Amino acid sequence: MDDQLTQLERLALLHAQGALTQEEFAAEKARILSAAHDQTPERRTGTWDKPRAETKQPPRKVQRKTAMIALAGLAGLIGAGSYYVLRGQDSTSPAASEPPTSLPAPSPTPTPAASTDMAPATAMPLDDSIQFANAANCEASKGTEALFNNILTPPQGDVANISAKPIRVGPDQIEIIPAFNKQAGEGSDTVYESVATFPQPSTWHGLRVTGVSASLYVIPEADSTYTRQIRFKEDPGALRAALNRQGFNLPRAPAYAELQDDACGGSMQIVDMPEGSALQCSWGC
Repeated sequence: MDDQLTQLERLALLHAQGALTQEEFAAEKARILSAAHDQTPERRTGTWDKPRAETKQPPRKVQRKTAMIALAGLAGLIGAGSYYVLRGQDSTSPAASEPPTSLPAPSPTPTPAASTDMAPATAMPLDDSIQFANAANCEASKGTEALFNNILTPPQGDVANISAKPIRVGPDQIEIIPAFNKQAGEGSDTVYESVATFPQPSTWHGLRVTGVSASLYVIPEADSTYTRQIRFKEDPGALRAALNRQGFNLPRAPAYAELQDDACGGSMQIVDMPEGSALQCSWGC
C-alpha cells in the first residue's frame, strides 16, 4: 500500500506540472491500481475463492474507507500540485523538474475561473477626445475641431482636395481610419461624407457613442452645406435629455435650434438614426 501511494503521489505531481496529459495520467493511474490489485494475498496464493475467514480479508466497510482515504489524498495532491505550478514555476526550470521539498496542506481542487473570453470588454471613454467650447452654439474645442477636420479634410479652396485622414481617440490614442465616400447629389451637386466608427463599447459623458461623421454638400457656383454628427445608441428622447443637461438646448428634428455664426447661419438638432440617434450640427449660407 505504501509503495502504491508513493507511485500515485509522484504521478499526481507530474500531471500537475504538465509533464503528463490527462489521458496519460488516467492510463498510468489505472495501471498502478491494477498492479496493486493483482498483488493482494488472494491473487498471490491462489486462494481467491476461499472463505473470508481463511484469507482474513478485512471487512468491506474497512476496504471502502481505506480506498476513500487514498482517493482523498490523491485529490489533495493534484490540487497542491496545481497550486505549485500556478505560483509561477516554469516547467523547463530545474526547480520544476524535481518535486518540491514541501507541499501545502491538501485542499479541495479549486474551481476553474471563468474564461476571460467571456468577460465584457472595458469601455473606451471619449470625454477628453470630444469637447465643446460652447455647447449651446455647437462650438467645438480646438482639439475636437482638428479631429473633425481630419475626418473630412477641408477643400482648401479646391473641391478635389477633400479627403479623410486617420484620427486618434481615447486614453490609449487608438488610431481609427474614417470611411470616406463621394457620391452625386441632385443635378451637378456632390456629397462628400466620412464616418469614423469607434470600437465598442465606447462612452461619452455616460452615453453610448458609436462614432462621428462629417459631410459636405457641394453646390457649384454657390455656398455649400457642412454637417457634423456624433452618433449614439440612445433613443432620441434619452439623448436629448442627457445633452440638454450639459447645456446644448437641443430640440428633436424636424425642429432645430439656430446657431450664431458671423459668416453663415447654422442649426443644431437631434436626428433619428437606424440604431439610435445623433447630435447634428449644420452650417450653410
